[in-house]
Amino acid sequence: MQDAGSYGVPVALVVAAVAAYTDWRRGKVCNWLTVPAAALGLVMGGLGGGAEGLGSSLLGLLAGLAFGVLAAALGAPFGGGDTKLLAALGALGGPAFLLRTSVYGILAAGVLALGVALRNGSLLAAVKGLLAYLVAKFVAARPIHLSTLSTGGRIPFAVGLGVGCWLAGSLPVHWPV
Repeated sequence: MQDAGSYGVPVALVVAAVAAYTDWRRGKVCNWLTVPAAALGLVMGGLGGGAEGLGSSLLGLLAGLAFGVLAAALGAPFGGGDTKLLAALGALGGPAFLLRTSVYGILAAGVLALGVALRNGSLLAAVKGLLAYLVAKFVAARPIHLSTLSTGGRIPFAVGLGVGCWLAGSLPVHWPV
């Protein structure tokens, strides 16, 4: 299946940058951004790649929704705006682009989280919370929600996704997908 990325990656970069800004400043990824971007991704995929491009955009959109819902179900502090942003980026860039964006975005958000923990002086508490989570989840087999371990300091995940989108769009592709 043809990847929709060649048609929508420049638009995805703009969408990710705006989402990163609004999440950083207001703690929100807005529907006025994500919903039209997802629709535009489907249109661009269909016009630029025919049925294959539309299929790739649709698969990217569904993969983004599935990833967001799964992350939230597993207890990640992941909001609905983040899920809709993933869906929009998937529709604009296709599933392979979404995968690269997500991996790079998670890594970038981790670096951001370390920075926030260092700035707040809560790095040690964050490490203790992570260890408590891992013990509860895998040793004691007790469900625990990650948001209950927060040490303060909100992490705007759209900023990580913005960095991930930029990396996915600018680095040469050497991934098997």
